[in-house]
Amino acid sequence: MLMLNLDKLNELRRAHELDSNTEFAKLLGIDAATLYRITSGRTEPSSRVIARIKLAFPSVALDSLFYVDRLGATAGLVSVEQPTGLVA
Repeated sequence: MLMLNLDKLNELRRAHELDSNTEFAKLLGIDAATLYRITSGRTEPSSRVIARIKLAFPSVALDSLFYVDRLGATAGLVSVEQPTGLVA
């Protein structure tokens, strides 16, 4: 799951004097509830939201704004796949 780096995001918000998620959502042109779902890990950011975040902070590398949660642990999405069709 693609996740926002909240530490970096909060650092940027402070530097740009965006005091609330509502202000940040407004800057991005998205609903505050959508931003909440993204920042809480309930939903992945769409390509549109990723682009808007990059446009808001053009000098910041994307890999410092986002990371991949390979296990889905932060969203409670951890699953264990059972091996099938194994031949010894």
